[in-house]
Amino acid sequence: MQGLRDPFNRKPYTWRCIDPDLLGFYKKAIALRNSTDCLKTGDFNILYADNDVLVYKRQINKAKDVFGKPSQNGAAVCCINRSGETRRISVEIEQETTQNLTGVLSGAVIWKKSKTIEIELKGFEGEVYIG
Repeated sequence: MQGLRDPFNRKPYTWRCIDPDLLGFYKKAIALRNSTDCLKTGDFNILYADNDVLVYKRQINKAKDVFGKPSQNGAAVCCINRSGETRRISVEIEQETTQNLTGVLSGAVIWKKSKTIEIELKGFEGEVYIG
């Protein structure tokens, strides 16, 4: 996409210039969303939003999604660091964690501490933790 004026702004996307690593990342993220009910139709709750970091949880309880339709129970904690610096944060969650959670995209680990999870994100990094 070139951002040109009409009529050139209607040209098709130049697929030969695509970054294969970025394309792979998006394919993996799309497959994760399509295979995880809570990422598609779970409740949305912001757990942390400060210092260029956003952490939110998508969750399905009692086998019903946000639309009241039958769905598989599950939860996902999604984290985004839009700064260029590594950020380490503590986030309070409703229930106590019983185990460390491993991230789906990078393999990073959330460390449990009672009702608090500690997250470290490198600059411009995102992660999804499924539990």
